[in-house]
Amino acid sequence: MKKNKHTFLYFCIFMDFLLSMQLWIGWQNRIYIFYTIFVVLMTVYIVVKKVKLSFDKSNLIPALVFVIAFGIYRQPSVLIFSILSLTSLIIILLNEEDRVCCWRFIYRGFSLLMIPSIILFLLYITVGIPSLGTIAFSDSADLPQRYVLRYNYIFYNTTVLYDMGRFNGPFNEPGHLGMMGAFMLFADGMNLKKKESWPILLSVVLSLSLAGYVLFLFGLLFTLYAKGKLKVSTIIGIGLFIFAGYLFAINYNNGDNIINEEIYSRFERDEDKGIVGNNRITGDMEYYFETMWDNRDLILHGVDCQTMEFLHSTGSSGTGIQAWLIEFGVLGVIQAFLFYIVFALYQKNKKMAFLFLSFVILMFLQRSYPYWYAWVICYVYGLTLRKTSLKNIL
Repeated sequence: MKKNKHTFLYFCIFMDFLLSMQLWIGWQNRIYIFYTIFVVLMTVYIVVKKVKLSFDKSNLIPALVFVIAFGIYRQPSVLIFSILSLTSLIIILLNEEDRVCCWRFIYRGFSLLMIPSIILFLLYITVGIPSLGTIAFSDSADLPQRYVLRYNYIFYNTTVLYDMGRFNGPFNEPGHLGMMGAFMLFADGMNLKKKESWPILLSVVLSLSLAGYVLFLFGLLFTLYAKGKLKVSTIIGIGLFIFAGYLFAINYNNGDNIINEEIYSRFERDEDKGIVGNNRITGDMEYYFETMWDNRDLILHGVDCQTMEFLHSTGSSGTGIQAWLIEFGVLGVIQAFLFYIVFALYQKNKKMAFLFLSFVILMFLQRSYPYWYAWVICYVYGLTLRKTSLKNIL
């Protein structure tokens, strides 16, 4: 089989992958313009080139579950729902051989994207370089200007009104990059000897994302476990490495360093939150989360739209399991995971399916983006990579 035989289609899916991660060119209303362009291009290409889609129940049923759940979650207009649904179906129903080729394209493409982005970041924080101007992600009054306004370096952007001090690449947040970098490495099999893996791994490191670090660690442990290579000596070695990093962080410059501030200090005990790093919700959302458990309806369905609008108007925000429960309740959590559960149930390799599902749950605990195409692609294409019959495609 030839490599990248449908390169144009893979490129379109790669762009959907990046846009779902909140690539700076696709923020807010513009994102639907880009999604429309790419889904039209993909549809025409599939028809003209006769690209095979897989309509067997192991793919079709999970795909329909995703589309229905996504429609209930977003409640978009008919036009936007049609665009997003068709995009979702193409991504999920792509035949397995093209999934593998597409994944290789995405992995290499993301790795190449990180190279100029990392270089620009290092130049920015060391010698300083002029930007190409400023960009605003949104005109929404609910988002603070300090978050919205960015210096534009094409492959990299950074906040204007305060120093973020962390690498976020061409995306909105370092946490997005750290989370997805870890997921990509896990989906690809944690092959850290591959040159393509090095820029992605470095992006996770530079993001200084606590979640990214924890997810990378779990991805490594899950991979070793799946291969039967998880030994006590390996666990001890990882523990010693983490402890050595901790000693360095708390002693270098008396703890006044970015590694201690952004990573280790967030594990310190907090009487209210358990640990300092458990800060995924802010403002009045903390009060709503603490009090909702006395109301059965709120537990099941979450708060109404008017309440969410009020919370956003007061500057209260959040993501992760707590924010999701406040807005959608327990039933909303089940709805968000249905696609991942159903797809996993159809996999022959139950051990790997369980590990991938566990990884998604870990991501959801701190950043709840279950309808991101980036999540779906890593999950579906990553599990497809694990099939023995597909190992020699490339």
